[in-house]
Amino acid sequence: MIMNQQQLSIALFAATPEQQKVADELSHRLNLTVVTHMDTCYAAYVVCDENGIGLSISQLAPMKPLQVDFASEAFTWRRKSHGKNQPIAKAIGIKPNYYPTVIDITAGLGRDSFLLAELGCPVTLVERNPVIFTLLNDGVQRASLQQELAVVIARMQCVQQEGIDYLQSLSFEQKPDVIYLDPMFPSRQKTALVKKEMQVLHYLLHDEEFSDNLLTTALQFAKKRVVVKRPLHAPLLEDIKPHHMIKTPQMRFDVYIINSN
Repeated sequence: MIMNQQQLSIALFAATPEQQKVADELSHRLNLTVVTHMDTCYAAYVVCDENGIGLSISQLAPMKPLQVDFASEAFTWRRKSHGKNQPIAKAIGIKPNYYPTVIDITAGLGRDSFLLAELGCPVTLVERNPVIFTLLNDGVQRASLQQELAVVIARMQCVQQEGIDYLQSLSFEQKPDVIYLDPMFPSRQKTALVKKEMQVLHYLLHDEEFSDNLLTTALQFAKKRVVVKRPLHAPLLEDIKPHHMIKTPQMRFDVYIINSN
């Protein structure tokens, strides 16, 4: 598969001399050119600055680069507003003293995975796009340095790989209790933050498609359940009926129970 960053002509930019080493290291990992200034020659830029690593789209300038920031005000409000009563917690099956192991095979920017980790679940975040993974991993590393967030980050493991390939590499002992997937990336919540993410990620991921058998494969590797996040009125993924749904005004969680008989 031809990577989107090649199609979109992405370059690396170090905003300060102190970030040049970071940009040079990323250039080898992502196979991208390091440039000395940002203009319209490239469709997008991976930006290294004092705040971390971000993604900037030329057509969306002067929007600030999109970064993963688990300490942001918007994210902090969401994760503290409902706790274990959040629909995603019910969908995953979290109960008092029960925190299932979770593999998120479409991790994206990691918002839902972080929420699950904060609630107590060990979570493996699998992201296939190398640029998105770079943003995700940078956000995780920065959050690990903050005392309030470090205990949550300790429950998170990031993996850059195709989700199905990762699942097929697991031994029986490594199979998770729950597999979580959100093929309609990113989240459809109507907030300014998500609107910004949607704009940026649309340019990066506009022609990427998830595998036709993503759910079918997940059902083979989860021990207890598979949870699929969908827009409220979206069709069933792979036309497979779930055992039940948990709905919100904007979205729903389709829950597939393994060995429910």
